[in-house]
Amino acid sequence: MVVNIDERQGGYAHSVTEALRRRGLHANSDLRNEKISHKIRQHSQNVPYLLVVGEKEKTGGFVSLRSGSGEDFGEKGIEAVCELLSQPKTKGV
Repeated sequence: MVVNIDERQGGYAHSVTEALRRRGLHANSDLRNEKISHKIRQHSQNVPYLLVVGEKEKTGGFVSLRSGSGEDFGEKGIEAVCELLSQPKTKGV
């Protein structure tokens, strides 16, 4: 799930979502005008990864990657995220 902090990052969040889909990953974006903490709480219960997009990420061309359980993977380029999420999961991990 790709979430933006406010409407200024809507276009970038959409382009990140499309890049993930082009790589064959199941991806959606939440572009609602809600507080980011609300979006994170809501989606962290249902998705394995959250990609957070703010002004810093938009300007730098990257995303902040978090797991649904709250683990922070830091800032990653879109290609790095695609590769990470494309890797087959090991059973039990």
